[in-house]
Amino acid sequence: MTLQQKIKQNMPGISLVDIELAILYGLQQTLADKVNPSPLEVEYFQKCIADQHRCINRIQQQGQ
Repeated sequence: MTLQQKIKQNMPGISLVDIELAILYGLQQTLADKVNPSPLEVEYFQKCIADQHRCINRIQQQGQ
């Protein structure tokens, strides 16, 4: 089973896009280790991922 499949199994509420971003930010192991997380944890991870995505977008825009 790949890390992506394991994350999807452990956190059914998380989208594939979030998983891709999590892998990009090195969070995949943290997510894969979360067995039966609460909906709040899933929400928290999605927020963290989204926040990082926004930060990276901002940095990229400033760099242009």
